[in-house]
Amino acid sequence: MSRCGMSSVPKSRPGAPRLLSTIDGAIENIFFSFPSWIHERARYGPSERRFIDCYLSIVKAIMRTATGRMRFTILTHASATDLLAQWLVRNGLRDKARLIDCPDDLRFTVWADDMFLVGEDQAGRHGYGIVPPQFPRSGDGKVAEVLARSGCFSLRGSPLFFQGGNILVGDDFLLIGADDLCWSLRQGWIACRDGETENAAVRRALRLRLDRGRTAHVVTARAPVHHQTTRAMRDRGEKWTERLYFGNVAGTRQPLFHIDMFISLVGRTDDGRFKLLVGDPRMAATMVGNAGWPDAMVGAFDDIALQLSQRGFAVERNPLPLAYADNHRLRQRVWYFATSNNAIVQRDPPIVWMPSYGHGRWRRFARTDAANRAVWERNGYEVRMLPNCHPIAMRHGGAHCIAKCMARAAPRP
Repeated sequence: MSRCGMSSVPKSRPGAPRLLSTIDGAIENIFFSFPSWIHERARYGPSERRFIDCYLSIVKAIMRTATGRMRFTILTHASATDLLAQWLVRNGLRDKARLIDCPDDLRFTVWADDMFLVGEDQAGRHGYGIVPPQFPRSGDGKVAEVLARSGCFSLRGSPLFFQGGNILVGDDFLLIGADDLCWSLRQGWIACRDGETENAAVRRALRLRLDRGRTAHVVTARAPVHHQTTRAMRDRGEKWTERLYFGNVAGTRQPLFHIDMFISLVGRTDDGRFKLLVGDPRMAATMVGNAGWPDAMVGAFDDIALQLSQRGFAVERNPLPLAYADNHRLRQRVWYFATSNNAIVQRDPPIVWMPSYGHGRWRRFARTDAANRAVWERNGYEVRMLPNCHPIAMRHGGAHCIAKCMARAAPRP
């Protein structure tokens, strides 16, 4: 176990930045962030307990089905290290994990993938963490410093705003959600040179600051994208409210706040194109016998799929159901996407760890689970199904959100 204080860690800028792939190479190390409140289940209400149980079940499932070389780095608070170690021992997982602790006053979340990016040298063997100039959520922006201090990697800064879930890295390209770039433009971190268009400035900044060798594709919807709103509804005669487009801010250009919620990387097809899965709410509605979800922003997902196809990607659509969670005390319904795109993927060998949703009141989503599984299997993958992910999805997450890939083996030629 490593112990870390919180003194500042020097950051450098990568001379020839290159990001770790989202898909290529067998996964060797996954990072989980385990705040102390995960072990304090009894203190919370039913919704929070369901979330904790869901998180623990997904982590356990990933670790138990890990491939032979895969190991895990887990950050927790100093006061919770013994509890975490005991949980790992009870589940037969202790020998797979390295524990790192941090001061109890560092308030970090479970959303490990967003906190930093992982870069690698040109030989692909030495990793480094990349952090943006600021990070908006809790103490998550400090987590990379803790890991660097413990020897996990060196630390490098980038003058661009990003969140890990809004970037997907292929073999010779990367996809990045437009909203993060808009924030960098507003802050002046991306500035246009004389005679340079905004798009050209964005491409130049991504090449210089994130990945010099890959072509960047910005994911943005030209069709309308709605921001979070609340409206009145009635449930069995009672006055309720329902929250739509949960988490979307005014001016967003993405139907979901992170592109890994609705896009998955699959790999090269026989004709040389790179295949992407793009979620389709219309397809999911048909599969579960629904007339359609009018608030599913189908046009935005369709437009993004069309744009990616026009850029030379082989695009396959997969079902993306819309679900809701009810708070009977507040008489409030919150809608969310039950995303199977938010999966952990490796191509060497081809394995995907995929969330599932056909449980409880949503048993009919077993049809979309089966369809998503079939999509991956048709593309040559072994599918390792994860437990009920609804409590994670209703808080804007999935398997990819809580599991940060820190190292991969060199891809096979």
